[in-house]
Amino acid sequence: MVKTGDRVRVADNKNTRMMHEVMPEFYPEPGSLGTVDKLASTNNDIYWVKWDNLQDDHPWAFPERWLEVVEEELPVITATVKITRDKKRTRVEVDGECGEVLKALAFATVSAIRNSTLTNVGPDFLLGYFKAALTDAFADTQEAYDGTK
Repeated sequence: MVKTGDRVRVADNKNTRMMHEVMPEFYPEPGSLGTVDKLASTNNDIYWVKWDNLQDDHPWAFPERWLEVVEEELPVITATVKITRDKKRTRVEVDGECGEVLKALAFATVSAIRNSTLTNVGPDFLLGYFKAALTDAFADTQEAYDGTK
């Protein structure tokens, strides 16, 4: 049941895709997020929703059957990690959120590569190794959060 103030997402189904295709100015694309402003006074299953991605700042009527309540939104984290390396040392620069964590992870990744291989590895290999380490780190965090680990 949807309530006033709930964060909601447009369900992805045949109806919502068709309505968005026909009237994108009124019906945001499936997956779009918004906040329920109020229940329409004339109908118990129609809600006024303010959509995050529409330019208009006023709410639009939307049927409850096309809405999914969003329990918890994950934050958007953007960071740039720059790893440079020569024969003597490795430098890691991080710009963005979680900078210290990413910097430590990058150093650990580079150290593991340096200790495990005798050949001179290319930047593509280094980047791939770093991406794999990031994926593993966040997968472990998600499992712990879900209670599966």
